[in-house]
Amino acid sequence: MNWKHLNPPVGALKLDRISVGMVEELRDDLISDGKLSHRSVNAILTTGAAVFQCVLRRGLVRRNPFQLAERAKGPACEIVDVESDARKGPLPVTPDRVLTPGEIARLLESARPGCYRILLTMAATTGMRIGELTALRWSDVQFNPDGTGKVFVRRSLSWARGAGEIGPLHPRFCAPKTKAGLRTISISGDFARVLKTWKVACPAMDTSIRDQAGYLVFPTAGGLPLNRLTVLKCGLRPTLRKAKLRDIGLHGLRHSFASILIASGAPITEVQGLLGHSNPNVTLGVYAHWFKNAETGSVARVSSLILSAKNRTTSENRHEIDTISVEPEARIA
Repeated sequence: MNWKHLNPPVGALKLDRISVGMVEELRDDLISDGKLSHRSVNAILTTGAAVFQCVLRRGLVRRNPFQLAERAKGPACEIVDVESDARKGPLPVTPDRVLTPGEIARLLESARPGCYRILLTMAATTGMRIGELTALRWSDVQFNPDGTGKVFVRRSLSWARGAGEIGPLHPRFCAPKTKAGLRTISISGDFARVLKTWKVACPAMDTSIRDQAGYLVFPTAGGLPLNRLTVLKCGLRPTLRKAKLRDIGLHGLRHSFASILIASGAPITEVQGLLGHSNPNVTLGVYAHWFKNAETGSVARVSSLILSAKNRTTSENRHEIDTISVEPEARIA
């Protein structure tokens, strides 16, 4: 498929006549055409680079213009699961894909008591991905003496088929894709109490997979791992309709958590750590709208600190002046 985009634009040229500028012009033409995503265009450039690498090893050319050319850059967006376009890749985060704190409260009040309500509450208050939630074990939850708690994100649940795998889908537990995915998230005392109650009522794990899965926090009624599509169709969407809210998708609760964090004044590094992003640039790019429009009162706080320091300095200076003016009279006396 990639060859038809390389030929004829550069296919008729001798290899030593192809420059970096030509490759980048080809890249821009493919992007402006609108039929290919940035990822597809970069795959085409990679194909060209592979061809040049072969002739480079044979000494037929001196450099690889496809490798030196800058890659196409798409809009920053977070990797999502089913909420993506198969051709264009992950969808960018927009304000209509998040809920306000008031809307989240309506959602949780409308949720079916039990597993789904608690799962949606944890999603909205921790920003965890759905695969991380459905893979969560009770051994990953810590209840502190002060009534609060912690959640240790250590794995994710996937229902995707492996290479060459056929037949029915089976759940697989795997480590996060990056080290940043391994993280610890604090939970409030109120939610910790809810989790303790749920732990008693939580369905027992099916013995056939218990050794592999441990005791899951959110299993099915039959004790099996939850499928994300089941959570979407039977948990989130009916609850959104009941609460008369727009469809935001499972990842929308994660985005809502992040947007509320930013609006409350959380620094980008804290948001990055809680979401498990490996690079703060990803966080900044994905949630640029909220960082740009966040009203956290930081300007007022800085102004107050400066003016307070100024008043202290002025007061100290006045004290020194008074001391100097009094000392000569003391000597005369």
